[in-house]
Amino acid sequence: MLRRSISETKATVCATLGIFAGWAFTALCQPLPQELLRPANVRGIPDRAAAEDPPDRPDIYTLDFSFKPPRTIEVDIPRRGRRIVWYLWYQVSNDTGQPREFRPQFRWVVITPGREGAYTDEVLPYVVDKIQEIEDPQRVYPIHTSISIAKVKIPHVQQFDPLGRRIAFPEYVTGVATWSVATPDEIKTLAKQPEYVRNYLPPDMSNFYIYVFGLSNGFVLIDTPEGKPMTKNKALRLKFQRRGDEFRQHANQIEYLGYDWIYTHPDTPIPPNKPAGLVAPAP
Repeated sequence: MLRRSISETKATVCATLGIFAGWAFTALCQPLPQELLRPANVRGIPDRAAAEDPPDRPDIYTLDFSFKPPRTIEVDIPRRGRRIVWYLWYQVSNDTGQPREFRPQFRWVVITPGREGAYTDEVLPYVVDKIQEIEDPQRVYPIHTSISIAKVKIPHVQQFDPLGRRIAFPEYVTGVATWSVATPDEIKTLAKQPEYVRNYLPPDMSNFYIYVFGLSNGFVLIDTPEGKPMTKNKALRLKFQRRGDEFRQHANQIEYLGYDWIYTHPDTPIPPNKPAGLVAPAP
């Protein structure tokens, strides 16, 4: 009788330990909650190095950036009427060792031969509210404009322990950059239009880059051909192709061609007519 009780006790203990081991294994295999909240169709930038990074600047940092290829929304803008707006939804995160500021500058640069031009994003809070309803109606990731995100510290999160094991997922801060599209009548009279209209995207663009400034503190000083000093800042360059005419503007026309990190001046990012070599997109 005693022998049977001991055997039953051993069996009960082993079964209990097995249950706890199973729970522990299941817990280890489960993703952290932050991973479950990650939006779909987001592309990440797998590296942060630029060929021009100064080797004598160990203090250079670069924030992580992820995005969805440009999309469109048609919306009634107060005092402007119904318009088509292209937008770039993005997220930034930080594993640089300390909280950082992100003061973004976005440039949409058309490189179609004969139609080259650079266009700064315009802050449109009313449009951003409409984009929030489409992209994240539950407001899991409240969307910032290029102005409001500059007031937020991008928190540092240590993602891996000294042995390289993941201990946390990034804390993402979400933003959006917006560009309105010019109407055919506005194209004919751009020189007479207000400044913000002259910065509208041309409806017949095809190949274009989007430059993202502010992700890094990297810079280099150079002399211009005129002998004047100029600062070039580290920027992320996203490369796209749009297939379509001026009569239809839609996200399914956009093909992502890749990215690179370069040093350039925010006011002079327009390349020569022949586009530079494209980096294959990350899988």
